[in-house]
Formats: sequence, structure tokens, C-alpha cells
Amino acid sequence: MTHPRPRRPLHALLLGAGLCLGLVAAAPAAARAGGDEDRDLGDVGFDASATYRVPIDGAPARGPADALVTVVEFSDFQCRFCRLASATVAELERLYPGELRVVYRHSLLDPEDGTAAAEAAAAAGAQGRFWAFHDRLFAAEGRIDRAELERAARDVGLDLARFRRDLDDARFRSAVRAQDREGSALGVSGTPAFFINGRPLLGARSLGAFISLVEAERAEARALVGRGVPRAEVYQRVVAGGLRQIGPIASGADQVAEPELDPATTYAVGAGAPGQRLGPDDALVTLVEFGDYRCGYCARVLPFLAQLKQHYGADLRLVFRHLPLGNNPESRRLAEVAAAAAEQGKFWQMHVRLFASHGALDRAALDGIAAEIGMDVARFRLALDRRRGAALVSADAAEGARLGVHGTPTFFVNGAPIAVGTVDEFRALIDRKLAEARELVKRGVPRRDVYRTLTTPRRSASR
Repeated sequence: MTHPRPRRPLHALLLGAGLCLGLVAAAPAAARAGGDEDRDLGDVGFDASATYRVPIDGAPARGPADALVTVVEFSDFQCRFCRLASATVAELERLYPGELRVVYRHSLLDPEDGTAAAEAAAAAGAQGRFWAFHDRLFAAEGRIDRAELERAARDVGLDLARFRRDLDDARFRSAVRAQDREGSALGVSGTPAFFINGRPLLGARSLGAFISLVEAERAEARALVGRGVPRAEVYQRVVAGGLRQIGPIASGADQVAEPELDPATTYAVGAGAPGQRLGPDDALVTLVEFGDYRCGYCARVLPFLAQLKQHYGADLRLVFRHLPLGNNPESRRLAEVAAAAAEQGKFWQMHVRLFASHGALDRAALDGIAAEIGMDVARFRLALDRRRGAALVSADAAEGARLGVHGTPTFFVNGAPIAVGTVDEFRALIDRKLAEARELVKRGVPRRDVYRTLTTPRRSASR
């Protein structure tokens, strides 16, 4: 028996989705019609399955003009959720180089008195430094006041005298307010709000939710190009017939499904980079862990995994894949450190040392660890400076997001997902998967093909 989902107040829905709410409710006429104070606003909103005609003219853009996918973000630099989402968008840019364009539009939480940061960004844009200023502001800690704006301007190399004059003269105030009104006319009432080739995605959502929508829209865009539409015209072609504003929608139509792990499914989980595997490639069982070097639970399972490896020997291959959580810069930095160690065949030694550390690891400490485990320290430093591991870390995180991994550590045993459990629970699952693998070998499947064969997705008939 199913029960109707209880209605939540609009502000609770928005905050639950990771949205900052504006001080002024500037919803379009469709949302305000009727004048009934008891009107259920949950019936009015953005339809997740619809395309909206979102303007991009005159707004700052990063990425190729002929990108297959355009991500338009309505955002405010004072919004804490926007700060979180900016790191997710940066991850998307790393994952889809040359195929993604990001467009920034101001959506002001306080259109009367809270325009300073938006005006400052516009002033930076007038000096050709919008995106550097954008990244610097979202990296700021605490309140963004005039002093912080000037520090950011100095950090990104702006002409400070010109910048100050633009702010003092309110040169860009009317422009950012006009952009805010365009968002309000569309129906944007909280930040961040994203439109991916016109498809809405509201709030600081998971990387997996973004990837699912980006890949669906990229496939549609490729089909258009295949039919002769020039790449530079894809965005306008996609949104040309889109809706111009929010309107009545069915209950739940504003929800974008988050990828979730299904215990009844066997997943085709990639084995990641060769340097992050421990055990033979023809092992009958592969245990893939998605982990984070700042996750205490991941550190605690190290001895447990060592026990399993010792017990099963050559029949078990361990794989570690990076999933830095919460857009934590330190988690990502340490993941790139481990990737740099993997370049020199020292991943597992570095892996253990990183999990054993309890405080911050500066460059001197990392150099010391690299020297202790026998790495070429100069080569290691160069790898970190050039961020050679960034693409690998992003690829790992993207795979975890696509699968529906939301926490660490999460394990897959020959594609079967399992959270942290006891040694006996893991052994029971491994024994079952080992028996399946041995049966395949008896039927003539080469050991090197066992993992690929067993991880072909298979959904159980009953749940």
C-alpha cells in the first residue's frame, strides 16, 4: 500500500534541496495568481522533465561557445549552498573538457542591499577577470564584505583603483539587478539553480545527479549534430521551444532522481588505475573500495582489508578508487598525492601513510613521506605542482557518483555493493562470489575474463 507524500512548506523543500532563499519573493505571475494565502505552492514549480528557455546573452561564460552542453547557473556569492555547488561544477568542467560551457547569472538573495558581491564580480568581468574573481570569492571563508572584495580584487590582479571607483559609483548595480529580474521572471526563487541545456536542477545536488543530466543532454546534442545541426547552434536549437517560466506541475515532477545503489544489482565497476590495484589481474574476486583519506571509517578498515588479502591470497584483488567527499579540498589534495605516488609504483605505501596521519600534512611532511618510502621526491613534487593526478581523481569520483555511491567507504565485491560490515560478513560474500567464479572457470572462462563476465549488470527478479 502506498501513502501520499506529505506536503512540506516551500521553504523547507528548498532548504532540503540545498537552496538559499532570497529575502524578496519575486515569483512570476503563475505562482502568485489567485491571491489565496492557503494556495499550495508545491503545485507550481520547475518540471524536471521539461526544457526551459534560459537566456545566456551578456552573461559570463567559461568553456567553448560550441559546447554540446551548456550549464546555466543562477547564483549568489553570499549563498553557502552556491559555494558547495561551485566545486561540483568545477568537477564537471574537469570531466567534460571541450564539451561543457558554464554560464553564470546573478540571482540575488537580497536585491536591494545585497548586491555588492555581484557588482564586484561584474567589475572584475569588465577587466577580463570575472572567472578568476568568481573562483576566489567562492573559496573565501566567512562573510564577504567590502574588505574581502578588495582583497579578492588584489589577489586576482585587478586595477584596484578602477575596481573601487566602479563599486563606489555603483556602475554595475542596475545590470546585476536586471539579471536578477530575468531569473525571477523565469521562476528562480532560490540559489543555486541550474539549467543543463534548459533542464532544471535545483540546489547543491550530488555530482551523480549532475552527471546523469549532463550525459543525457550530451547524447541528445550529439544526435542533433549527427542530423546536421552545427555545434555552435545546439543550445539555441534545444531551448528554442522551451517553457518561459514555471507553472503548475504534478506532485513530485520537480524531483530529479539521485543515483542510488541497489543491493539486488551487480554493477560493472571499473578497476581504476593499474597502480591502485593490489593482487593479480586474473584474481577470481575483485574488491573495489571507494574511499576518502579524511574519512575515519576508511582508515579503520585497513587492517580488516589486510586480513582478507592474506586469507584469500591470489584469489583476491583489492582496488582503491578516490571519492573525496563534501567538496573537501584537503581530501582532493591527498587523493592527488596518492595518485602521484602511484606514478612511481608506491601507491599502497603512500596509501597506508596517508590514512595513518591525523593532522594536516604540509608539503614538507609529504616530501618526507615520499623520501621515506623510496620515491623520487623531485618527480613527486612536479606531479603535485602540475596536478597530474587531478584527472584520475575526477574519473574515480565520477564513476562513484554514476553508481550512486554517497558515502565512504563503500565496497563492491565482484560488482555487488556492500557497506562496512564484519569480517565474517565480508568473507561470506567473498566466498559466494569465489564459488561463482570457480564455476565459470570450470566452464572454460579464462581467469582474466572472470571479473568482466560476472559484473555484467543483472537485476534480481524479486526485490
